[in-house]
Amino acid sequence: MLRRKTSRSEVLCHGGLRPSAMVGEQRTVVPVIPFLQGLSGGGMRSGRFRRAVPNGPTTAVFVAGLLACWLAGTPSYGQAKAPERETRQHPLLICTPPLSEADRAVFVALHRKQTVRFSKTPLPKAVETLEKLLGKEVVLDRAALEREGLDPAVPLTVDCKKVPLEVAIWEMFRRTRLDYRVHDGLLEITTRNECMKHLVTRTYPLDDLWQVDEDYGKLRDEFHEAAGLSDWDMYGGLATLKPDKKKRAFTIRHTQSSQDKILRMLIIKRTAARKAKEAAKQ
Repeated sequence: MLRRKTSRSEVLCHGGLRPSAMVGEQRTVVPVIPFLQGLSGGGMRSGRFRRAVPNGPTTAVFVAGLLACWLAGTPSYGQAKAPERETRQHPLLICTPPLSEADRAVFVALHRKQTVRFSKTPLPKAVETLEKLLGKEVVLDRAALEREGLDPAVPLTVDCKKVPLEVAIWEMFRRTRLDYRVHDGLLEITTRNECMKHLVTRTYPLDDLWQVDEDYGKLRDEFHEAAGLSDWDMYGGLATLKPDKKKRAFTIRHTQSSQDKILRMLIIKRTAARKAKEAAKQ
């Protein structure tokens, strides 16, 4: 018998991390066909199904062997036992209102790494470039800019190499009153005040990071800082953070871009924690 041990891995799915594979799960792999050949004396067919179905009298032995392996919980030949997966959803999937497939595709595109370089580039020209990089429609909310007295041709400067596109946009808008939101399968460039009129709610399961009571205060402060302090209700803003200490989760109501900043912070924290565990095992 061959034994192999799976390791914990995290893959980016729809723009976020999802734990996959049981940690330290021992799996026994039984080479079924060679074993049955030894019992039955071979006699496998030739052709496409040569290694799948034995000839005549050996069929009963073959089927019995497969049934025994199935009852024993071991994978049969050419069939790996599917690892059990955690059912906890990615934060992007626990949304109110739920994300549409079109909006989900935009978020996935925002998470792709890109190189973005602008040097005093007018906003309309920057929008055209972002649309090419994103592969989705990008629109400019000129009416919102005019209401707040902002120049629609405001020059933008940014130099980001191989970073998630959303990170480049955050850096590009950092010294402006611009922001973005995703709706109807497109990315809209508008003002920060306009985005505050369209707050979204996301619930973040934190049981892997919230181990003891002291972790609650640290995580709360990190969430506040990641999204910007001035927008939270405790500082006179509209954004809210509600903890669920029983489920060890935070429910956040904030703008989409701020939610994305929080998610990015969690990705970095979980990646660092995983690497620390791997280093400790070596």
